[in-house]
Amino acid sequence: MIGDKVLWAILFGNIWMSGAHWVLGFFVGGLVYLLTLTMCLKSSCFQKNVGVFSTRQFSLLVALLCAVVVHILEDYILDIF
Repeated sequence: MIGDKVLWAILFGNIWMSGAHWVLGFFVGGLVYLLTLTMCLKSSCFQKNVGVFSTRQFSLLVALLCAVVVHILEDYILDIF
């Protein structure tokens, strides 16, 4: 039988790890979005559009891509796969 303390440690550890996993993705995505949007708006080449995308759409696409890459790297580094 697993004791109560061990059971709570297992549950809390899993919740904490999954929460930290998602917070890291949101933090990296938000940071990349703000940085990309700022760089595109400050540049004279990308005032309104980046190719067929608006600067906000392009920034969101780059941020989502970076958030996915961070999730994959975190899973690989922590050997969750």
